[in-house]
Amino acid sequence: MLGVSVCSHGLLGFVEGSFSVAERPSFLPPWVVLLGCRVNCPVSLLTPQFCPLRGTLRSKLFRSLGGVPPQNPPTTGKEKSMAYAICRIQKLKAGNIGGSSRHTNRECYTPNADPEKEHIRIIGLPDGPLTPNLETLVRQRIGSQMIRKNAVLAVEFLLTASPEYFRPDNPARAGYYDSKRLEDFQKKACEWLLNRYGDRIVRAELHLDESTPHIHAYMVPLDEKGKLNCRGLLGGSRYRLSELQDSFASAMEPLGLERGIKGSKAQHTDIKKYYTAINTAPELVVEPLTVQQQLADRQRALKKSAEMERTAAALSLENQKLKRQLTDVSASAKTQKEEASKWKKKYEDLANRVRDIPLEQVAYELGLDPDSKEKHKWENSNHIINITGSKFYDWKQLKGGGGAIDLVMHINQCDFKQAVAWLGERIGESAAIQATTYHTRTIIQSEPLKQFVPPEENQNNWQQVRSYLTLKRRLPSALVDTLHQQGLIYADDKQNLVSLNRSLDGVEITGNTVRLGRLSVEASRGSRGRRGAGGEELMDINSFSSPASPASPASPAYPNRIEITGASLRGTVGDDNQFKGLARGSKRSLGWFYFVRGGQSFDPIQRAVLFESPIDAMSFAVLDRTDSRKTIYLSTDGAGHVPLDFLQALPQRSVIIAYDNDKVGEEMAQRVIEQLPNSLRLSPDALDWNEQLKKSLNFERHNQQEYSHKRSRGLSR
Repeated sequence: MLGVSVCSHGLLGFVEGSFSVAERPSFLPPWVVLLGCRVNCPVSLLTPQFCPLRGTLRSKLFRSLGGVPPQNPPTTGKEKSMAYAICRIQKLKAGNIGGSSRHTNRECYTPNADPEKEHIRIIGLPDGPLTPNLETLVRQRIGSQMIRKNAVLAVEFLLTASPEYFRPDNPARAGYYDSKRLEDFQKKACEWLLNRYGDRIVRAELHLDESTPHIHAYMVPLDEKGKLNCRGLLGGSRYRLSELQDSFASAMEPLGLERGIKGSKAQHTDIKKYYTAINTAPELVVEPLTVQQQLADRQRALKKSAEMERTAAALSLENQKLKRQLTDVSASAKTQKEEASKWKKKYEDLANRVRDIPLEQVAYELGLDPDSKEKHKWENSNHIINITGSKFYDWKQLKGGGGAIDLVMHINQCDFKQAVAWLGERIGESAAIQATTYHTRTIIQSEPLKQFVPPEENQNNWQQVRSYLTLKRRLPSALVDTLHQQGLIYADDKQNLVSLNRSLDGVEITGNTVRLGRLSVEASRGSRGRRGAGGEELMDINSFSSPASPASPASPAYPNRIEITGASLRGTVGDDNQFKGLARGSKRSLGWFYFVRGGQSFDPIQRAVLFESPIDAMSFAVLDRTDSRKTIYLSTDGAGHVPLDFLQALPQRSVIIAYDNDKVGEEMAQRVIEQLPNSLRLSPDALDWNEQLKKSLNFERHNQQEYSHKRSRGLSR
């Protein structure tokens, strides 16, 4: 046996021992034993910081050397763990923005969030009835440029720090934070976002309802030329992303936060996978601190789950109640329909009794004699009249007609009034009234109706009308141009704004959903195109066809057609032009000015908003960003007729009456509410919705100027 001595002359004392080659500890090189050398080895090298052996193996080694295993140095309780700055990004495409927004606004179930705490909007306008949603803000910032189908529209930033920063005395205390540290972090994070990305940041939220405070921020990836270019801004390489982490860590360095390990393989854990993990029995031993954090999160999730179960039970009861009410209403509607059918048949029978005076009696009073051989023939020296029911024909003059009044006018060579007077004198007043009624019905059934012809368009006046809408009325040029391209608005010879009214006959109604039928896009003024300002395909309900169009397809190919029934006129010449009116021949109760926005191309219409004028409809459409359902914006031309059948087919409480905020508007709204009890009243803060739009735009411009001024002051310092 070769021996070797290991000793230490350090402060920890002298340790000496001998062992054979086979008993050589793994941390000692073989030559130490083989040469039988005496080696000076500080005992401190056998502490946990330096010795690769652990636990009982290290202790056994010390005992084999005749020493006492050193213990870990005692803690003072004042040591603090290292805190890191955390920055995570998520690229959002068209289908992801809504889900991300619902999560950050807590509009969907979030198991690890405390419902008693609200999020704080730190960049952007606070939520309100007229505040645009996130997707609208993103698309407004992008503008009218062409967007690829798979383009990244926004980038979501999650900015936070380790729990050791927000609660250094007790990192395991979920939901608690030091107010001063939170204020410093929020300030530095906002400064970093605005200094690096400027007005590309459209919204940022501070969340305090989870274990650790954090910020969700949304950035529109526009390059220096204003083009949507996420790759150009953030790059597709790990180097560019690493540079992003360096930049954020540098901004957070004054707070004592450090950057994470470069090149780390650590990955973010999705929240769903996280809760799946904590609900599964652990296979490994975890640290007590981790267990405490997980238990705190789980307790909050269970509390939220119990609240959701109570809500679901209440909704189930309400759903059953509504089903019973729907059954009762359906039965009542069926009974009313049967009753209406009975009354209709009764009136049809009554109308059928209103027949004309027998022409044989009239012919006798006119001095005609019946032919002895042919019972249908009556004659005198000037006429040979053949009578068949209510029709007659004069063989001598080769002329015929129908009804008693026509026969009197033909034989006596008189006008309508004289014929009616003659019947009243010869046969009686009731008989004359009966003949007049029959004559009137014949005219109604046989006389062709004169179709409405829209005012002729003057393209030379369009730029003046467009300037009136975009400059004076402050409507977005994209919306104005889109409606003009669809042929819904244009200029006439007197520089009036012409807004076409159309029927709703091209809309198919099934159950509680409303879908668009197949419609023709031809018109007497021609088709202007089927795409909106943003390149999206327009719905068929925005197409139209004029009954006067000779190129219109036959009805079997287009069973449901939208007819142009009239047009409203609005004067635009001069500073205070108050002219409003309807084009000559407009059928006011058969059509409306309307357009559809929101939702996807083939979604059903789920909401309708009623206005007094087309300009109010366009103004509200600009302000309306809180509801993503497909919406039809419809003008009733003041106190005009309301399409009850169409509106009653929509879901309950989805019809909004947005008339003006004055006495007349309130009276009109009440009349509509009496006919549609489930409708809602929404009044503008200003007199009408166009004034509301202008106030809102002025407010946004003021905020933007104030922000730019503050930023310029900060840069000048």
